[in-house]
Amino acid sequence: FHFAELSYHTSVEQVKSMNIDEETKHALLTQLDQNRKTEQDVLNDLIEERVLLQEAKKYGITVSDEAARKFAEEQYSLAKQLAESPSATDQKNYEFIQLYMQENNLTEEEYIESTVNAYRNILVINSFYEEISKMQPDAVDENGFIGIFMGGFTASAVGISAALIFGYLASLVFQP
Repeated sequence: FHFAELSYHTSVEQVKSMNIDEETKHALLTQLDQNRKTEQDVLNDLIEERVLLQEAKKYGITVSDEAARKFAEEQYSLAKQLAESPSATDQKNYEFIQLYMQENNLTEEEYIESTVNAYRNILVINSFYEEISKMQPDAVDENGFIGIFMGGFTASAVGISAALIFGYLASLVFQP
């Protein structure tokens, strides 16, 4: 098994072994299959995240423990609220969180704590994109959301472009 396939199959086996109704189990398995990524996709995502976090660090962009924790709590609270909506997807997402917590013997507090670092990275990357868009507002006006990326490459083309290119080349050369 490749790493991505292993984690996919592990998740599938976990869902299959859960003591839940068949409709929920089917919905979770369908969602897992739709979200399945190749090993290269996973590797590319990890490289992109690392490069963006390194560039954000160069710009001095950080997120405090308190801010990351607050955001994690807000996301969990939002998932709870959305579970009350008529959307089956929102309900299933919250059910999946609850099942994950149950399978891993986590309290709400422990679950939230386990998500803080991931949310910190999301907040840092979003702040970095905002900073880049401030540096090149015309690119955003001319090209919409994609202009954030184009403007960023224009403003700091050498550093970011080189990091992305070398990261991509490394992913091609060093395939696990």
